[in-house]
Amino acid sequence: MSELYSSQAVKDVLNERERQIIKEGYLPEFDNLYEANELPRAASCYVDHVVSRGWVYNSKDFGPEVYMDEDAAGWWPFA
Repeated sequence: MSELYSSQAVKDVLNERERQIIKEGYLPEFDNLYEANELPRAASCYVDHVVSRGWVYNSKDFGPEVYMDEDAAGWWPFA
């Protein structure tokens, strides 16, 4: 396997794309139907969302480990 594909981030992206094709039916031939940069624009929305909320993951009180905590369901609205 190429070193390029050895990063966990790359593996995650490739696995997600495979899931989209197999489970969601988002076939590669449909990707070319987007002509106004819809896919990269959608991706940038996800990036903006994560970046603008980065403070949450830098906090000991509200970070991802607290979100996964069993006690979080009582006060975390999305648990």
